[in-house]
Amino acid sequence: MTWTVRDIERDQGTITAIELHDDRSAAILAGTYLEDRLMTTIQAKLASHPQPEQSKRRLSFLGKIDFALSLGIYEEGMAQILHAVRKIRNEFAHNLDPITFNSPEIVLLCKSCFGVDSFRIFETEVAIDLNENSQIRELTTALTIMRNAANTPRNAYLSTVKAMLLILDLTKATFLMGEDHYLEIIRGKLCS
Repeated sequence: MTWTVRDIERDQGTITAIELHDDRSAAILAGTYLEDRLMTTIQAKLASHPQPEQSKRRLSFLGKIDFALSLGIYEEGMAQILHAVRKIRNEFAHNLDPITFNSPEIVLLCKSCFGVDSFRIFETEVAIDLNENSQIRELTTALTIMRNAANTPRNAYLSTVKAMLLILDLTKATFLMGEDHYLEIIRGKLCS
C-alpha cells in the first residue's frame, strides 16, 4: 500500500518498518507517524494564523488531536477517528500482554476505523472531483489500493492511518497555499 511522505529518504525506513513488522510494532510506528504529521499540520496552521505563545506548548497525542480540533483544522468526525487510532496505538504500546490485531480488544477498537466499505463510498462520492485535478490524481491511487485491501483489523487500522495522513497533508497544503485557495474536496466527506 502507498504511504504519503514528507521526505522519501527520511520516511522510507519508517514506512518499511510499518509494513514489515509484527502487529505491535506496526501499530505503534503508524500511530506515531500520524501523530508527527498531525503536529506538522498544526504548525502549518499556526504559521498561517498566528496564535498566542501558550498554544505552542508540548502536547500529547490526545492534546494534539483536541488542539487541532479547537483550531478548526478538522471537524469532530475526524477527531473521533484520530482518537480511535490513538487508543489502538496506546493499547499496543502499554499492554504487556501478547496482543495482535486479532485480539478481541483490538478488533473492537478497529471497528472505529475505516473499513473497506468506507473507501468504496468515498471513492464514489469524491473520486470524480479528485480526478479532475491532475495534481491530486496521484494521491487517489492510495485510496484505490486501500479499497481493494482485505477487510482485516490490521488493514483497517493501517488504511485509516494512511487516509488520515492524506487528509492532513491536503489540509496542510491549504494552509501553505493561503486564503485564496482551499482544498474543500475531501474535508468532511470521509469522516462524516
